[in-house]
Amino acid sequence: MRVEEHEIDAMAEELDIGVNAFLDEYCDIHPNRSGLVFKNKPDGACIFLEGVNTCRIQAAKPIQCQGFPNTWNFPGWQQVCEAKVVKFKKEEVKKEHEAI
Repeated sequence: MRVEEHEIDAMAEELDIGVNAFLDEYCDIHPNRSGLVFKNKPDGACIFLEGVNTCRIQAAKPIQCQGFPNTWNFPGWQQVCEAKVVKFKKEEVKKEHEAI
C-alpha cells in the first residue's frame, strides 16, 4: 500500500517513534520507484494488521485504508480478506470525505 508523505508524521507519532525509524522499519520504495509503500508481513498482510481487522495505527490510519474495502479493492480480494463491504448512505460518505 502506498504511503503518502503528509501521513507519515501522524503514523510515526501513533507508534511513538521518530519519522526515520518509522520509514526504516515499516516502509520500502515502491517497485516503480515512484514513492514509498508499507512493508508486508510474510503472509502478504499489512504490517499494521493485528488479529482479525485490528489496525495498530487506527488513530492515524491512512486515508486509503479508512475506506477499505469500500473505496478500493482488487480482483479476488474477497477470497483473501475478511473485510466486508459496508453500505453507507450517500450523505454519510459525502460528510466523511468533506471532513478529510
